[in-house]
Amino acid sequence: MTKDKFLKKVLAEVANIKANATKKEIANLNANLLDPMTRTMCIYGLMTGDCTSDRAIELTPKIYSDVGLPNTTFTEKQRKGCFTKPQSLLYSFTPLEIYITMKGAKTNEIIQFIKGKINTLKL
Repeated sequence: MTKDKFLKKVLAEVANIKANATKKEIANLNANLLDPMTRTMCIYGLMTGDCTSDRAIELTPKIYSDVGLPNTTFTEKQRKGCFTKPQSLLYSFTPLEIYITMKGAKTNEIIQFIKGKINTLKL
C-alpha cells in the first residue's frame, strides 16, 4: 500500500469517528492519556472504555490493516487482538491505530479535528 493510500484510509477513519461517535465519546478523547497499545487507553478505548467493547467495534472500520496481512477482512469476533484466532491474526489494528504509533503522527491534530476545534486535517 502506498503512503498516500494509507493516509487516505486514516483520514476516512477519522471522518467516520467524527460522524458516528457520540458527544460523550468524543469528549473522552485526550491526547495526553492516549496509549495506542492498551485496550482502555487507545483511541477507541478512550472513547468507549475498552476497544474490544461492542460499541468500539461498531465504531471501527470493517477492514483492518494487519501486521503481515494488510486489508484483511475479519469476522466480528476476530476484530480485536484479544479474541481467539490464529497466531497470524493475533494483532489487528485499524489504519488510524497504526498511524498513531508512528513517529511524527499528528495525534493532537486528529483529536482536535474530531472534537471540532479545527476544521481541516492534513496528515
